[in-house]
Amino acid sequence: MKKIFIYVGIILFFAFQIAGNQAIAKQYFVNSQQGDDANAGTERNNPWKSLVPVHAKNFIPGDTINFECGSSWQTALEINDSGTSTKPIVFQSIGEGPKPIFSNAGKMAKAINITAKWIIVDGFFAKDANYAGIYLAKGADHNIIRNCEIEKCGGGVMISGSYNLIIQNYAHDLVMVKNTQGDDDDYGAVAYWVFAPNNEIAYNRAIRCSAPSYDYGADGGFFETYTNGDSTYVHHNYAEDCEGFLEIGGGLARNITVTDNISINSGGFCFHLGKKFTADIQNFKLENNTIMTKRGMKWNSLLDFAGGIPTKNTLILRNNTIVLGGEPAERISRNGEFTHENNTYFLLDGAKVGFPIDATEHIQQSN
Repeated sequence: MKKIFIYVGIILFFAFQIAGNQAIAKQYFVNSQQGDDANAGTERNNPWKSLVPVHAKNFIPGDTINFECGSSWQTALEINDSGTSTKPIVFQSIGEGPKPIFSNAGKMAKAINITAKWIIVDGFFAKDANYAGIYLAKGADHNIIRNCEIEKCGGGVMISGSYNLIIQNYAHDLVMVKNTQGDDDDYGAVAYWVFAPNNEIAYNRAIRCSAPSYDYGADGGFFETYTNGDSTYVHHNYAEDCEGFLEIGGGLARNITVTDNISINSGGFCFHLGKKFTADIQNFKLENNTIMTKRGMKWNSLLDFAGGIPTKNTLILRNNTIVLGGEPAERISRNGEFTHENNTYFLLDGAKVGFPIDATEHIQQSN
């Protein structure tokens, strides 16, 4: 019996030791109007003021950092401590009023810069950053960006990590990152920009994502992949008055699905099959979308296959409702070799499909 008590005592001793060594997740508070960096920052009525203590603190999985609505900071929010799959680190807005604002002047600047994993960013306003409103660096995986607004940034949400969810955000009135005369190198004004595989973009909005460009007249758009966009899932988004709904170029673009989106006067869908921005595009599914444009497009082609001819496996266009008008030269596409099934085309102002339709497709014309 005595040995049993000894064993129980040893077990309890180590249990208390382990519990004592485990850090407890905390709540932190930041308020640019009423805070003080000398505070501990662990109570809402004694918050930090600037981002200096936020950046100095080593946050642990499960921590929540609360930013008071109505606050603003003219420097980037840097997020570099990782959570876990069961205990993400949360950066969120609290209170009533305007979303907390993060802005960052200067060349190639980011308003919110994330280099960590298992992070949730919720309810912020990123603005006036030349490069990106919210940037997910290479290796910044398994993060959630939600309920954020981005304005006057070179890119809305730029994603160089994988397995991230970008949901219920609003990007608008974006600007160019680079805009110089000649060299075919202007870029910017893209709402959701993907540079790595296996990401999801859902239930977002983008409005007026278009900016003047020396090289292209105008540049921008709702969604773009470059380098590697494999297995990106884009669904239930809304785009209006953007410089193109999507552009796919420069690397890998296999097994991308774009479904159940609405595109209003947001120009074309560009697939780079050759030349400078060539992409390996395979099994790209464009399904169940509602697309309406009467603005007239640069190449008079809604589906533009730049530098090459598509195959049946390049693009699968299925179950879409497409309204096209603006001028008689407009076409759904000038190459019909891709797979197209069960689409309905409403053609206005003399626009045409541009290729023989499938038996499952329908045309409604109006002059």
